[in-house]
Amino acid sequence: MPYQTIQDLPEALRTHLPVSAQEIFRRAYNGAWDSYVEGGGLRPANRSRQDVAHKAAWLEVRRKFLSKDGHLARRSSGQQSAPT
Repeated sequence: MPYQTIQDLPEALRTHLPVSAQEIFRRAYNGAWDSYVEGGGLRPANRSRQDVAHKAAWLEVRRKFLSKDGHLARRSSGQQSAPT
């Protein structure tokens, strides 16, 4: 189910992600949720809508942030994310 605000995100995300990454996660999750309709759409048949939205959200966070010394730091415009 979509997240209305970052306060609706799971506590573990709110604790470990910077606020900007939380907002990126929320928007990406909600976008994927809307795109991958249960029983149809582009979602793989063996994955739940929630699983696909969660994976898409994490991919977006990793695309915009990199882990440095155990903390997330926003990537500069020239930094590429590692292929997954």
